[in-house]
Amino acid sequence: MTQIAPNPVDIYIGSRCRKIRKMVGYSQKDVAGFFGTTISQIQKYEQGKITLTGSQLYDFATLFNVPADFFYADMPESIARQSPANLRNSLFWGIHTTDENNTHLTNNELDFLTLFRKLATSKEPLLFEILKEMTSTKLYIYEDKKPRPYVY
Repeated sequence: MTQIAPNPVDIYIGSRCRKIRKMVGYSQKDVAGFFGTTISQIQKYEQGKITLTGSQLYDFATLFNVPADFFYADMPESIARQSPANLRNSLFWGIHTTDENNTHLTNNELDFLTLFRKLATSKEPLLFEILKEMTSTKLYIYEDKKPRPYVY
């Protein structure tokens, strides 16, 4: 029987699962216990040999307290083009469905959000003011159609 090679997108997602697991300090045994499965199954997810379902990816995101986008963040274009839908579209229509607007969060942005969530609520406005000053950006909310300084 011929074995089909794992899709590069699945391998990438699996590598992100492994990365966040190690960052958090969990073992494969810990993760397997959470999911009620075997270490071997977790290894196969991390190697991209088994495709994670949407619900499993959601569970991974929940376990590690990251947005589901984490698993796709910083995916190289060369890998993204090898997703099944992109391959089908390029074969039939000659197009690629990629994120041209670069809306996925980078690793640095995810790290920043993780640190931001750990801040005491009283410190958030101070950090927000520092960021506004550093970027020379005026951010406003619109109440009664009048621009006002953003208050977090």
